[in-house]
Amino acid sequence: MAQLIKRPQVLWAALALTVVVTLLLVACGSGSAGAASRQSASTQVVRVSIVENNGRYAFSPAAITIPKGSQVVWVNGSDASHTVTSSGGFASSGLIGQRQSFSATFANAGTFAYHCTVHPYMMGTVIVK
Repeated sequence: MAQLIKRPQVLWAALALTVVVTLLLVACGSGSAGAASRQSASTQVVRVSIVENNGRYAFSPAAITIPKGSQVVWVNGSDASHTVTSSGGFASSGLIGQRQSFSATFANAGTFAYHCTVHPYMMGTVIVK
C-alpha cells in the first residue's frame, strides 16, 4: 500500500517539473521575440515635409538631428515635383510627385546635406548622432 501512495506523488512531482520546464522554455523563447519587437519599435521615423511658403518651396524642417538607425521620410505636400538629392552619404530620390514620398535610413553618424535638383535653392541637412 505504501508503494501505491508514493507512485501518485512521483507522478505529480514529474508533472510539476514538466510544467515548470515548459514555462521556462516559453519565457525564454518569448524573451528573444520581445527583444526583436523592442528593437523594431525603437526605430525612429522622422518626417520632413516639402512645402510652399510665399511662392517658394522648402524642406520643413530644413535641418534635423536623429539617432543612428533612424529613417527619414520626405513627403511632398506641394503642387510641384521635387527631388531629395544627396550631396553624399545616402541614395537620392528620383522625382517625387505631389502627395508622394521618399525615405532613407541612416545607419552611420555624420552630417548629410541634400537639395532639390528642380529647385536648387531648396536645401536641407540630416545630422546623425
